[in-house]
Amino acid sequence: MGDISINSHFNPFRMSLKERRPVQLFVELRNTGQTAKKVTFLLSAGRQLALDKSGIVANAMKKIESFKPGQELAWYFDVYPKQMTQPGEQEIMIRVTEHFNDWSYVANESTKRIPLTVKD
Repeated sequence: MGDISINSHFNPFRMSLKERRPVQLFVELRNTGQTAKKVTFLLSAGRQLALDKSGIVANAMKKIESFKPGQELAWYFDVYPKQMTQPGEQEIMIRVTEHFNDWSYVANESTKRIPLTVKD
């Protein structure tokens, strides 16, 4: 297990296809380790959801050069339904990769899958 903790929540908790409005995803990373980390953050909305209104953008990536011990970083993402989005549970994936010295070397990787309930 890595030294990066991942917390997240949706507002509102469910997506309504009838309203076609986005839900807001809050993601917070915290470095619980004793040393600074070089980190890559990747958010993947999958095939049924998008991170923009047009439905084209499905991924967001952030590179953090120096993530200090005890530091917290937080982002908000708007998650939109695509035209083909089906009711049910859709999964959003967060992957946090800790690098060793260079962006090419992976020291540790954490993945969190977040289910989003989509209703008619």
